[in-house]
Amino acid sequence: MFNNDNQVAVVLNYSDLYEICDFYDVSPGEISDNPCYARYIADHHSDIQNLISGYVEMGEINRDICNDFYYACATRI
Repeated sequence: MFNNDNQVAVVLNYSDLYEICDFYDVSPGEISDNPCYARYIADHHSDIQNLISGYVEMGEINRDICNDFYYACATRI
């Protein structure tokens, strides 16, 4: 098990730290100052990764829908 300092370091090295901070409305400094934040984020990291993946997938689907709509409208003009 990680101690507080190790867990903070691990969380601060997440590749998706910017997205995590944005989602939870915290800064890396707040995570450093509050090890309980790091523990919570570490415990729920897979949930955040799933949300990020879902938004990326939906973004691609929405882009395809918009492209289809645009081309359908453009051919009618």
